[in-house]
Formats: sequence, structure tokens, C-alpha cells
Amino acid sequence: MKNFSIAFIISITIHFILLIGFKDSQIKASAPSTSEISTPKYTQVKLVQLKKPIVKKKEIIKKKKIKKPILKKKYKKVIKKDIKVAKRKKSVFKKKIKENKEYQEQKEIQQLDPLTQQYIKLYGKEYFSFTKETKKYLKSNLNKIGKITQQYLYYPSIAIKTRQEGTNIISFIFKPNGDIEDLKIISTSSYDTLDRNTIKTIKLAYKDYPKPKVDTPIKIFVNYRLY
Repeated sequence: MKNFSIAFIISITIHFILLIGFKDSQIKASAPSTSEISTPKYTQVKLVQLKKPIVKKKEIIKKKKIKKPILKKKYKKVIKKDIKVAKRKKSVFKKKIKENKEYQEQKEIQQLDPLTQQYIKLYGKEYFSFTKETKKYLKSNLNKIGKITQQYLYYPSIAIKTRQEGTNIISFIFKPNGDIEDLKIISTSSYDTLDRNTIKTIKLAYKDYPKPKVDTPIKIFVNYRLY
């Protein structure tokens, strides 16, 4: 009986020692080694640069062509040319109308008596700028004004003695009420005596002149001749 109890105690002790040894081996196996702890492992990551999108040359050329308004420039040039041509045509047309009017006026003047034609020539181009009313009055009455002036005209005795001869041109504005304004000699006879005499003559004769409907510029010449 004693032997059995001793054997039992010994077997329990042996099992206990074996159990402790087995647990130590498991702990050692599960624990990481010192080499693994000291040198940690890292994974290398490569950086890759993204490539820029490639633009085709054909697309760039197309964009540049669209930006340049080639057709618009051509269209503007055509318009400018058309305007210049139209202006030239208009100016030529106006010139022809003006020349035609002057031609008609010259024809009308040629149909008048010689004295009236000479008086109208004193106006030059100014005559063509007058109104129809003024032209009508001048054509009908310049001859009468000249003849009335000659009736009042006398030769100064001093001019006769000194043999003074010449022609002067006098002008004035004849008003509808019969008054005259701006009476002056516009072309001298070269003798003061004759020029002053012409002014005195007009101041006497104008009361008998036919009155105009509007203010009318009058130009006539006065001849001084000794026979």
C-alpha cells in the first residue's frame, strides 16, 4: 500500500514537470525573435509621373484659322470701294446737272438784247446763284435801268476840258420800297471826276427805276466818250 502511494506521487510529479516544460516551449515558439523586432521591413513605392495630354497640331491650326476673320476684312474692303464709286458717280451726276443748268442759262442770256447780256456778264458766276425771281427781274429790267441812267447822265465840264474818257462800273442793292443801299464804284474809270459824277447820276435816276419784289443787286456800267 505504501509502495503504491509513493509510485502515484512520483507519477504526478513527473506529469507536472512535463506540463510546465510544454508550456514554456509554446511561449518561446509564439514570441518573436530579436532579429525580427530590430529590423522592420518596408515596402518600396514608385512614383509615376502622369503624362500631359497630347494635342494634335491639326487642331491648333484650325483654331487659329477660326480666330482670323479673313472674310470680314474682304467684305469691309468691298463696301469701302462701293461707297467711293457711289460718291464719284454722285459728284459726276451733280456736276452734269450744274453744267446743264448753266448751259440753259447761257442759252437764255443769248436770247436777250445785247445791252442786257453785257450787264449780266458783270455778275459772272454770281448770277447763277440768284433765285428765279431775281434772275427774272434782271433779264427784264437791266436794259431799262441802263437807259434811264443815260437820260440823267451829263458830262462834267472839267472832264470835257481835260479830255477825260472812260468806263466805270457801279453797284447797289435795290429794295422793293424803291430805296438803294451800298452804292459804290466797283471798277473805276481812272478819273475821280467821272466816278463821282456816276454816283450823283444814280442818286437822281434810281427813283424812276422799276421796283423789284425782293432785294436785288444791280450792276451797270457807265460810258464816257467825247466825239
